[in-house]
Amino acid sequence: MEQKIQQPQQKKITKRSIINFCQGVAITLFLLTSALIIFLIIAYCTSRKPLTSYAIVFDAGSSHTEMFVYYWPADKSDGLGTTSAVNQYFVCPLSSVTYVDSERPTEITKLKAISDFEQHANLLASYFRPCLEQAMSRIPSDRHKFSPVFLGATAGMRLSLLHNATRAKNVLESIREVFSNSPFQFVVNRQVRILTGMEEAIDGWITTNILLEKFTKLHAKNKRKRSPNEFDPNMVGVLDLGGASTQVTFTHLNNIDNEPIPDDFTTNITLFDTVYSPYAHSYLCWGKNEALKRYRARLLNAALNTGRNYFATAKNLHIRDPCLANGTNDTVTVNSLFRSPCTANEKQRYLTYTNKTSFKFIGSGNAAQCRQAILNLFDAKRNDRTVNCTYKQDYCTFDDTFQPKLPEDIKFIALSGYYYVFNNLAHGMKKPDEFTAERYHYRDFQQEEIDRRLINV
Repeated sequence: MEQKIQQPQQKKITKRSIINFCQGVAITLFLLTSALIIFLIIAYCTSRKPLTSYAIVFDAGSSHTEMFVYYWPADKSDGLGTTSAVNQYFVCPLSSVTYVDSERPTEITKLKAISDFEQHANLLASYFRPCLEQAMSRIPSDRHKFSPVFLGATAGMRLSLLHNATRAKNVLESIREVFSNSPFQFVVNRQVRILTGMEEAIDGWITTNILLEKFTKLHAKNKRKRSPNEFDPNMVGVLDLGGASTQVTFTHLNNIDNEPIPDDFTTNITLFDTVYSPYAHSYLCWGKNEALKRYRARLLNAALNTGRNYFATAKNLHIRDPCLANGTNDTVTVNSLFRSPCTANEKQRYLTYTNKTSFKFIGSGNAAQCRQAILNLFDAKRNDRTVNCTYKQDYCTFDDTFQPKLPEDIKFIALSGYYYVFNNLAHGMKKPDEFTAERYHYRDFQQEEIDRRLINV
């Protein structure tokens, strides 16, 4: 009897166990399936979200250096390349490095541009470190080794090559070592190099016309093919004023009535299936800083020449400067003025007059005299009978340089120093009628007004 009672109970327990087991299996399968679905969704979303590529570019000018970081969607075309928009991520201006000579502790030197490190290449690592560390923190760590780093040096280093090629090359090698020790992609020496004047001019022209959407508008409209002799009115000319050089670039008329452009003043560029051959030239020593040195060197020698007897016995050299604000003065050392290759000729003249190591420019603030002195600087070679322009007079611009005739309808965009100086110093000037010869009246400023306007120059 007891055996008969136990059999139904055992059957109930067995059924319950089977049910519990099946429920456990079902729950487990459900959880596994849910986890798999979630994983697949995450994987799909991740695959749909493209990786981002980064590049670090250092613009090493003659007066300062800036780091630009760019980003764009990573290439997923199996190496075939894709066209995508490149955006600027952030900018980091490099701060100057202070150098104190142990033998002359009172003399403090601010190293602002890489050309200033000719004799201090060991300090370049500390110069680049703050901005490189910022790039390391803001670019995802898993993208560091895929992010190339570049440095393009301009006229400041072109002058350094002329001044001391060995030291200039040592500066570049030291920078390459700094980049090699960073986590970013640095594989070839050409990632750190000095741009030619032509490259600098063309780069500015392309960048300006791209930002103005000149190329994209032409491409989108699919305009008719232009004749190679036809002037393209859509492109703007570019004037770029740096510290050590200035660039002039523009498209031009190319017909039988005009003088052919020498190969040194043009190059072919293919953009959006169109070939452009703009005129381009970089005027070394005509940047605003080097031009100022040349102006002052000529001013100094002219004063020494006319007052030879006075300056021979004078304890201090005081030179009147019409371009310096009235009531101000500026003490300049011989080394700072004549160290540059741009003032080499004037240095030889200076040494025949005196051996003094410093002099003081006293501002007279005469705008008319200042303007005439600057015009004389532009005409320096034209007035030198030992120098002959090798081109026809109509095609010979300042510095005895070839330049084609300007198309009547061309428009120019002025960059860099033109903007910074003009935007501050010309602010508030009375603008006369469009038809007058002078677009702006030159004024004799007092120092207080100059200081206020120079804040952002």
